Amino acid sequence: MTSPRRLLPDQDHALCRRTTRRCLFLKPTPKVTQILLYSLGVALEEHELIELYAFTACATHYHMVVRDLSQPGEVSHLPAFMGRFNCLTARALNVHYGRGENLWSQPDSYHNTEIWNQASFEGQLLYAWTNCVRDGMVRRPEHWPGATFLPEDLGTELQVSKPTGAFFGGRGRERHAPGDDYAMRDWKAQLADEEQDALAKGRERDREKALRGTGVSAKRRRALLRQRRNRLRRLRLERQRAQAERSRSTLPDEVTIAVALPRGYEHLSPDEIRQHFRGRLEEELKVVHATRRSEGKTRYMGVKAVLAQDPRDSAGSVRPTFARVPRIACKGDPAARYAILEELVAWRHRYRWALELRRQALKSQAGTEHQIEFPLGTYLLLREHKVRIRGGTRAPPSQAA
Repeated sequence: MTSPRRLLPDQDHALCRRTTRRCLFLKPTPKVTQILLYSLGVALEEHELIELYAFTACATHYHMVVRDLSQPGEVSHLPAFMGRFNCLTARALNVHYGRGENLWSQPDSYHNTEIWNQASFEGQLLYAWTNCVRDGMVRRPEHWPGATFLPEDLGTELQVSKPTGAFFGGRGRERHAPGDDYAMRDWKAQLADEEQDALAKGRERDREKALRGTGVSAKRRRALLRQRRNRLRRLRLERQRAQAERSRSTLPDEVTIAVALPRGYEHLSPDEIRQHFRGRLEEELKVVHATRRSEGKTRYMGVKAVLAQDPRDSAGSVRPTFARVPRIACKGDPAARYAILEELVAWRHRYRWALELRRQALKSQAGTEHQIEFPLGTYLLLREHKVRIRGGTRAPPSQAA
C-alpha cells in the first residue's frame, strides 16, 4: 500500500497541551499573556519552517494550529519548535508564580492531530477560536483577554517585547519575588516566618551568652544584634542588585509573530480570506451557544470572575477519562481516514521491530546496531543516535516517535 504520509511535502497540525493538575497557570493576566506571546515569537523565529494560523491560550491549556513546511529529506522542525515553546513558557511562568517542578502535564507530551483535508483544517481552526466559549469562560472569543489570534489576525504580524523578570532578564536573584499577586502574598508570609525564626534563634543565642556571663549588657547585645541584622540586609541587597545588573540573557528584546494566511485559499484576497473565516466563526458560535442552551448551560463566567481566580487552583478533576486521543483529522472522507490509520499502525509495527533488533544488538555487543534500518519517520533516534533510515533519507514525519 502506498503510504499517504509520503504524498504530502508538508503537513498541518492541531496542537494542544494542558497544565499539570489542570491548574490555572495560563490565567489571562497581562504578564502571563506577554510571556506566552513572547515565547511563541521566539520559537517561531528560531524555526522558520513552522507557520502559525491560530493560537488560543485558555486558563488551563492552549490550542494551536500550525503548518510544518519541512520537505521530504529534511528533519521535521515541529518537535523542536514545541519543545522550545513549552520550555520557555514553563521556566518563565514558574518564576512568575514562584514555584518549581513541572508546569505542563506529565508524563504526557503535547497532543498532535494531523490535518489531512480542508474540512478538518477549518474545523480545527473553529475549535481553537471558540474553545473559551465552549468552556463557558466568555460569550464571544473577542471578549477573552488572553493570548488569542482570530480570523482578523490572519496575514498580520504582531511585535512583542521581552518580559521583565528573572528568567527573561538573565540571571535571577537568589530570592526573586514572584510577579503574581497570590504568589506574592504567600512569598511575603514566608519571608515574615523566616525573619521571625531568625529573630528567635538570635534571642536564644543571646540567652546562652548571658548564661555564660559575657559581661555585655542586654541593651548593648540588642544594639549589636540590630547592627548585625542591618549590615547583613545591606549586603544582601547589594548582592542582589549586582546579580540583577549582570544580564546573561541571549534572547532578543523584541520578537515578531507572523500569523500566516492558510494554504488552499490562493484564489481569494487576504481580506476575503478573513471575511470567509469570520463568517464560519459566526456560524460556529451559533451552534456552540445552541448546544450550551440545550445542556442547560446559559451562564458564562465572565472576564472579571476569570481574573479573580487563584492560578494555583485546579479547574476540576484530573482523573483520566480513557478517551481516545485523535491522531488523524480527515473529516468527510472515511476511506482516506482508514487508509491513513492503517499506514500509521503499519509504521509503528516497523518501528518497534527495528527498535527490538537494535536492543538485541546492543545487548549482545555484536556491533551490528548501526546496520539496522529504521522506517522513514524515526525522529528521536535519528537526532540523538544517528540511526540509519531506510532508503537513505532523513525525513521524520510530523508524528515524532
